[in-house]
Amino acid sequence: MGTLKIPYEQSHLNGHLIFAIVWLVYACYLLFFQNERSPVDYFWLALSAIYLAVYLYDLRMKYVSFEDQYVKLSGIRDSKIKLSELMSIK
Repeated sequence: MGTLKIPYEQSHLNGHLIFAIVWLVYACYLLFFQNERSPVDYFWLALSAIYLAVYLYDLRMKYVSFEDQYVKLSGIRDSKIKLSELMSIK
C-alpha cells in the first residue's frame, strides 16, 4: 500500500513565508540604512532565517501522512499512531 500525504494549507505556508520576508526586509533596513548597529539587529536576521527554515520544512514535510498501518503527524517531534488504535478524527 502506498503513502497518502496531506500537506499544510497554503495560507499556513504563505504566513511563514510572509513573516520571513518581512523580518528580512526589516533586518536589512537596520543593518544597511542605520548609522548605529546593535547586536539586537542581528536577531531580526536570525528570526527571518528561522521563519524561512520553518517554511521550507513545512513545504517538504507534509502535515499528516497515512502509511501502511500508521498515521504520522509531522512536527518538531514526529508522532505515529497505529490505525487500529485510532478512535476518531476531528
